[in-house]
Amino acid sequence: MTTITERVGRAWRPSPVTLWVTGATALVGAVQLAHPAVLHLLQRDPDALHSGQDWRLVSPVLVQSSGWTQYAFNLTGSLLVGVAVEPYWGRTRWVGAYLAGGVAGILATYYWEPHGTGGGSSDAVAALIGMLVVSLWSDRQPPWWPGYLYAGYFISYLAVLDAVGPLPAMVVGSVGAAALMTLWRQGRYRGLRTGLTVFTVAGAAAMIAMHDSHGVGLTVGVGLGLLLRAGRRARGRA
Repeated sequence: MTTITERVGRAWRPSPVTLWVTGATALVGAVQLAHPAVLHLLQRDPDALHSGQDWRLVSPVLVQSSGWTQYAFNLTGSLLVGVAVEPYWGRTRWVGAYLAGGVAGILATYYWEPHGTGGGSSDAVAALIGMLVVSLWSDRQPPWWPGYLYAGYFISYLAVLDAVGPLPAMVVGSVGAAALMTLWRQGRYRGLRTGLTVFTVAGAAAMIAMHDSHGVGLTVGVGLGLLLRAGRRARGRA
């Protein structure tokens, strides 16, 4: 019988980019939390960007401006979702989606909050979630289950958080993740795919309507996944 440790080991081995990117983000975030000057240097800052600090189009992905809670939440997502995405899409596409989602979210926030500051890797994680959702429609059996449970919680929590606040968001996020887990345990993979797809489409639309950049990250990830999936099909027919 395969042990839990063996299953986890098999999940991590084909995901070096996930480990490297998450590790680098963890390191920069830890330094930033200990030395706030690092946050001020790297976070989203419209005035600094306009003065020529072009790195602020990308560097906000490396810092977590809301503290330890955001740090733990985003790094958990990077690991759990990343390890489900990388074996299917590959290292280059993983990095491309992560950067595209992160930068798109930063640009959207600069537009929606022209005087705001901050940072976080959650828009990049949202893009990985979008890629994960597309991959669920390409494989008969879903990948490592913690990734899509996190995805369900992430989308449900953030969509409700924007509308009514943290406590209801935690309840709805937990219910959403539990529903997906139930479908997986029952072997109802079509229902799992459909449920997470509905979460993603509805959540992304709601977030964008409320000027939440996580919706942009989700949309970027789904869009890239669909383009890559179409390309694979076209090569398969050639």
